[in-house]
Amino acid sequence: MCGRFALKSPPSLIAERFGVAGPLPNLTARFNAAPLQDLPVVRLNPDTGERNLHLLRWGLVPVWAKDATIGSKLINARCETLTEKASFRTAFHKRRCLVPADAFYEWKQAGNVKQPYAITTTDNGPFAMAGLWEAWKNPDGLWERTFTIITTTANALLSELHDRMPVILPSAQWPAWLGEEPVSDETLRSLLRPYPAPEMRMWPVSRDVGNVRNDRPDLLDPLEQTRLI
Repeated sequence: MCGRFALKSPPSLIAERFGVAGPLPNLTARFNAAPLQDLPVVRLNPDTGERNLHLLRWGLVPVWAKDATIGSKLINARCETLTEKASFRTAFHKRRCLVPADAFYEWKQAGNVKQPYAITTTDNGPFAMAGLWEAWKNPDGLWERTFTIITTTANALLSELHDRMPVILPSAQWPAWLGEEPVSDETLRSLLRPYPAPEMRMWPVSRDVGNVRNDRPDLLDPLEQTRLI
């Protein structure tokens, strides 16, 4: 699964990396981004054909939902069942997006506690997690836009922490995923595979990342091995 991540890159770098156009939202570095927060997402504008960067709330709320509370249960979507689940089926076909991140966190059972690890790619700059987005009209008649992060089976590196990991898409696959070029469902599903383990790295970090109120740069600092429990 993916329940926390970090995005510390400045908006200008994110815009350059993802080739987005138009005004950028007012972003601040996030070192402990969590579900139900408004976070930057890259989407394709169907009117202009350009990529835009918008703030959407993490936790997908389907258009048919009676209330927004379902979003807390839909922060992730399993790639194997995207076309089977009513919550994700339409978004998979029509509303795919990219979720920029510099790292994400996963926990490993270590004795009586869970030790968090930060995980990233070996590329410089932010990477893209595959996502889906939806629009839901709240009781006040206002549209709320939300997203979910797609997960797949863990690669050899991540499998010692968890059996799932977020789908990370190389830049060459972004046009297909965003809908900038026609692709079949079969092709889309073929993109949702584990990122190569040799192209990723991870390190233990402070357990302070477990508290969503903590959002500091040092949360990404490697934890000394002598402090591991």
